[in-house]
Amino acid sequence: ETAYQKNCMACHGSRLEGSDQGPPLLHKVYLPAHHSDFAFHMAARDGVKQHHWHFGDMPAQPNRTPEEMGHIITFVRREQRRVGIK
Repeated sequence: ETAYQKNCMACHGSRLEGSDQGPPLLHKVYLPAHHSDFAFHMAARDGVKQHHWHFGDMPAQPNRTPEEMGHIITFVRREQRRVGIK
């Protein structure tokens, strides 16, 4: 949770609900079957072209290590399960 707050919260919201700068991660579009954990790693490493939302492209986050991304993804998946996204 700490890594998420430090690195992702500004755009994806304090409770993963999104903001005017980034989409909510508590949304069915981020089901693990549609956006795998590997996709989250790639998004952080390479950035993402706008495709599901209208926030513009997500810039690469080159200072996130794979280990740190693993912690962030674990937090996101836990919160998704909490609201029924499995």
